[in-house]
Amino acid sequence: MSWVYTYNEGGPDALSYRRTGGASPLFAPAETEKIIAVIGTEPTTHDLPGHGWTLKKLG
Repeated sequence: MSWVYTYNEGGPDALSYRRTGGASPLFAPAETEKIIAVIGTEPTTHDLPGHGWTLKKLG
């Protein structure tokens, strides 16, 4: 029950969620928006063969 000690030391704000780590996002938000916009189209729109996207085509 370590949360009780945390609460006693810091009050209710001490129990709020805080990012504790983990991997950083692979892409910046602007890059993510661009990728989403591209995969909403057909590869042939970008002079690429085929009718579906692959990681190789996105690269």
